[in-house]
Amino acid sequence: MAAFLLNLETQEVNFNTIKDFVFTKKLLGRTNGNHFLCELLPLPKPAKNSIQPYEPIWNSVKNYYDEVLEKRFELIKTTIINHPQVKIIISYEKGLVELMKRNLSSSLEQLSSWKYESQQYSLFQLKLDAGRTVFLLSTPFFGQGQISYDGIKDCVRHLNSQFTY
Repeated sequence: MAAFLLNLETQEVNFNTIKDFVFTKKLLGRTNGNHFLCELLPLPKPAKNSIQPYEPIWNSVKNYYDEVLEKRFELIKTTIINHPQVKIIISYEKGLVELMKRNLSSSLEQLSSWKYESQQYSLFQLKLDAGRTVFLLSTPFFGQGQISYDGIKDCVRHLNSQFTY
């Protein structure tokens, strides 16, 4: 994520600039920043379809989703609305994009879609009150080697061709 944001701001991307961005300047995921970082379903689990180790609380993934999903979506939506400095949302979770389509369809428009190697990306614009626009980028997960720095650069190139932020 830090590599993406540095690329977006046309800064050099390497181990030191990422470390500085995240740990020294502490710019990743801050409410006074120009991006919004959160988890739709934040519990760490061994797999998406597993509920381990939370069986004492929910007996199935469906029960977890039923209790948590809509509340988390409302929290995310409220945070976006209440923080006008947020200009772009990057979502690794297809469920968030689907919730936005279902709940905000009248103000959500897909601008473009593209692939880099085998990875699929989609860019949407979300029109909020008072003429404010927030962009929503649906991406594959950036971490754990799923996308390269070159893939991130390609993604930013596509964003830059669509809008100025």
